[in-house]
Amino acid sequence: MQDAAGLHAAAFEAELVGTVPFVYRYHPMVRELRSRIAAGDAGVITSLHGSYLQDWLAGADDQNWRVDDSTGGPSRTFADIGSHWCDLTEFVTGDRIAAISAQLRTVRGQRGGVEVRTEDLATAQFRTEAGVVGTIVVSQVAAGRKNRLYLEVSGTESSFGFDQEDPDRLWVGRRTASQLLTRDPETLSPPAARVNRLPAGHAQGYQDAFDSFVADSYAAVLGDHPDGLPDFAAGARSARVVDAVLRSAANDSAWITVDNS
Repeated sequence: MQDAAGLHAAAFEAELVGTVPFVYRYHPMVRELRSRIAAGDAGVITSLHGSYLQDWLAGADDQNWRVDDSTGGPSRTFADIGSHWCDLTEFVTGDRIAAISAQLRTVRGQRGGVEVRTEDLATAQFRTEAGVVGTIVVSQVAAGRKNRLYLEVSGTESSFGFDQEDPDRLWVGRRTASQLLTRDPETLSPPAARVNRLPAGHAQGYQDAFDSFVADSYAAVLGDHPDGLPDFAAGARSARVVDAVLRSAANDSAWITVDNS
């Protein structure tokens, strides 16, 4: 956390651009979701819930440098993928996580004969600055799931669901009827259309989101101020959330206030 804060401060003092690849912000349907929430389409947001599930470390012999806390840090699964879910949730709602209660579990206590001290999965409940309650499950040992980041925003007027493995669609739920919105540059809001790269019917996915992030980073270096560009402040913010998760899990899932300074 101190390193992230230091990098943010150094970039600010040197007046340099520093960005963090929270690229899920760049799916057009994420921007559409953000625009609709900002317009009040959800009504009163009542809850936030979702997950980020992977299986690439499910096997007893699966290994990666992130597993070792001396190289990957004290948190693995939450720092690696929970960070993306939390950033995305705060980005689309404009509401920050204020306090969190978390638990961690290490399923594979040994990998290659070496003790594992980082978590394979984590769950957390949280509340936001606006008082919205939420839950999240993240796992790198969920067989069959590859990069299933799912976010659902529940509201009194409309609810919205975004699935990163089906990024061209946005579920909109209402009491009278529900619908699936399909990415179409003819109907997208201006913020969503800005990051749209392909005609309707041509799949646009993760790599395109990454390309848009890189393009915005270069634009910022050249003096522009692209909307929604995740900078070092976003990275430092994420580190504070991860730190709160670790402190909560180490204290029997105690509620920990997140530093929102």
